[in-house]
Formats: sequence, C-alpha cells, structure tokens
Amino acid sequence: MREVLEKRIQGHIDDICRFAEIARNKGLLSMEDAVMNCEDSVLKAACMLIVDATPIEKVRGVLEQRIQDEIICGKSEQEVLPLRIITEGVMCITEGVKPDMIRVRLNEMIADSKG
Repeated sequence: MREVLEKRIQGHIDDICRFAEIARNKGLLSMEDAVMNCEDSVLKAACMLIVDATPIEKVRGVLEQRIQDEIICGKSEQEVLPLRIITEGVMCITEGVKPDMIRVRLNEMIADSKG
C-alpha cells in the first residue's frame, strides 16, 4: 500500500509542478485545459477554484475541511498526506512559487512524514 500511496503522491507533485509552470508562464487562467485532464478529483477541484479566482482563504478552508473530515473518518496521517500535498501545492501555485521549489517543498513534506 505504501508504494501505491507514494506513486500517487509523486503523480500529484508532477501535476502540481506542471500546473505551476503553466501558471507562471501564461497566468492562472491558462491552467484550465491542463487541469481538466487531471485524474485526481480533489486536485482538479482545488485547481479549478484558483482558476476561477476563488479567494485563497476559501480554497485553503475547503481543503483543510476535507483533511479534517478524513481524519474524523479514521484515516491515518499517511492516508491524508496526499490531501496535505495538494493543499500545499495549490497554495504554492497561487503564490507564484517556482515549480522546482514547489517540488522541493512537497518532497520535504513527504520526508518529514516518514519521521
């Protein structure tokens, strides 16, 4: 299960960095086509919120509520890590962080989660 989770998370990181590259080069609205092809429904929804110019506080609130709901339902920290990665990645996109720095930041979150 751990390998599947890590592969899923790395896929999220790749998608987030791709979206960030598009956003930095062409603007947030330009991400829409790429985001619509995203397979992960949470990442897709979060990115569409920022494409639609939803206030960042609201986007963060929606994602953090989703994390809390998963924890309440008994999910472990490892199981909610993909949601935390998505949350941090989407925040980085809105802040205009360079994709390579986003990758470093998100990989640090993975390393920190392993103890």
